[in-house]
Amino acid sequence: MLLPAHVDSGCSGSLTPHRATLINTRPCADRFAAADGIIYPATLIGDMPVVATDSTGKRCRLTLRNVRHVPGFKYTLLSVRQMWQEQRIDAQFASVNALVLSSPTAP
Repeated sequence: MLLPAHVDSGCSGSLTPHRATLINTRPCADRFAAADGIIYPATLIGDMPVVATDSTGKRCRLTLRNVRHVPGFKYTLLSVRQMWQEQRIDAQFASVNALVLSSPTAP
């Protein structure tokens, strides 16, 4: 299943309305406000396997941790802050326009 995801610098946590994209799920009672001001409950939290393209064009797999299932949302949103704090995945914009994984030797 190929679903688009949006990198969001204003999102307080990574979330998706698509339950089938999550593995290793567990209950979650977090709540998230949508752009329209409505508060939606998360029902689960889990890991989301994704396929990405590296700088050479080769496809690779990685897993985003602690993504919430929020059925009321319409889009998958990936939190810039959460990806950095939990996995040291850096969202770079401007001329790079990519997610950059820290090397294993980086602090």
